[in-house]
Amino acid sequence: MPERLITATIDERAGRIDKKAWRLLIVERRQYMLRAKSKPDAKGSVAMMCPARGPGATASCPLVNGGCGPSDDARTPIFDPPKENKRDKICTNATSVTVPIEAGAKLAQAAQYGSDEWSTMYNHDRNTIEGVNGFLKDGAHEGIHIAERRRMRGSTAQFLMIAMLVVTGNLRKLQNFRDEMTANPSVSRDDRDAAQLAARKKRRENNTRIAPWDNFSAKNKEEDLLAAKKKDPPANK
Repeated sequence: MPERLITATIDERAGRIDKKAWRLLIVERRQYMLRAKSKPDAKGSVAMMCPARGPGATASCPLVNGGCGPSDDARTPIFDPPKENKRDKICTNATSVTVPIEAGAKLAQAAQYGSDEWSTMYNHDRNTIEGVNGFLKDGAHEGIHIAERRRMRGSTAQFLMIAMLVVTGNLRKLQNFRDEMTANPSVSRDDRDAAQLAARKKRRENNTRIAPWDNFSAKNKEEDLLAAKKKDPPANK
């Protein structure tokens, strides 16, 4: 796989490429990914194929018989395969390589990291988790982040208290939902959902911030300059 694909995430985090370029590189990575030949066995190990082997191959490699046939726009040509003394089993085995669960656990997820599918699931799940965390950290209620409320020694006691607080938070959420559903029976569920979506859209489109979140220093400097000009007006000629 080309170096630019290997270091795509590193380059994006370092600011050398933008998000759009990073997304395109992530998509290009798919052509070089191993493909599962069969379902995992009882131990979780799975047989993986080289991207240039078998039906549905995504790459063309000179090390594979027939891998350098007529050009195929759907396949990515591999021009610099590993040297003979550096070839791993994925290059020397004619069919597949069995990958144990502990070796493939890092990449064992349905959606490829950085892909559009991954982003959709990650953003939704992350927002859900952060929303629940904020709900449970409400100091007027559970306040799970306030250690002074759990003055007990030992991890077991702390885990028990946190579990009880999470349960009370869930009960509070259910009660809020019940109260919301029964507060105005004449309003349909669709109308309530539409009103909530409209309120969220209004908050997202609100442009009344005095400055971007990362630009307060510039805003303060600008205000200081304006104040200095008002304090010392230019002398009349």
